Amino acid sequence: TLHQPTIASKLLENYLQIEPNNLEILRLLTAFYQDAKDYQRGIETAKQCYLLSENIAEKIASCHLILRGLLKAGGYWEEVCLACKDLELALSKLVVEQPK
Repeated sequence: TLHQPTIASKLLENYLQIEPNNLEILRLLTAFYQDAKDYQRGIETAKQCYLLSENIAEKIASCHLILRGLLKAGGYWEEVCLACKDLELALSKLVVEQPK
């Protein structure tokens, strides 16, 4: 990205026209939006990642991205609490499903 998150996000937006539900690209795009201080788009894209996540590990990673965006943006304390609860539930489920 060469410390150019805005340019990087534009490139990934173009890629999403080809493959709109590519979870890895959406994760990267989320981080680029957040790094470019486009917090609203970063939060929305992180939530899209969460909805597209098929397994518990993907959901945990998506929760992290949601929390990252909410905390960087500030002022979303109720949503932060909800996201923390979602993350706690997901981590508990991971421990039960994969104890090793």
